Amino acid sequence: MRAKHPNGSVYECIPMQFTGFKDAFDRDLYDGDIITGDCDCEHCDRHPAPIRWNEAGYWECADTPLFDQAHKGRTYGELLGNIYENPEFLKQ
Repeated sequence: MRAKHPNGSVYECIPMQFTGFKDAFDRDLYDGDIITGDCDCEHCDRHPAPIRWNEAGYWECADTPLFDQAHKGRTYGELLGNIYENPEFLKQ
């Protein structure tokens, strides 16, 4: 998607869907964001993992539903980046 900055410059941008969740530092989490650490899934505790929309209709991280943590009043690890700007995190 192309967008125009108020100064007149044109740039490429990728719209990302807000999940309604926040990381441990109170930063908003979006579809495609990569998190690590405290999100109640074994994978995320060892490796960075992206947040994705599951076909069943809920947000997940490494196959663990995030709505479970929301009911516990939890946050979701630490935001490292996103799949578009930081694909190197997914290769670990």
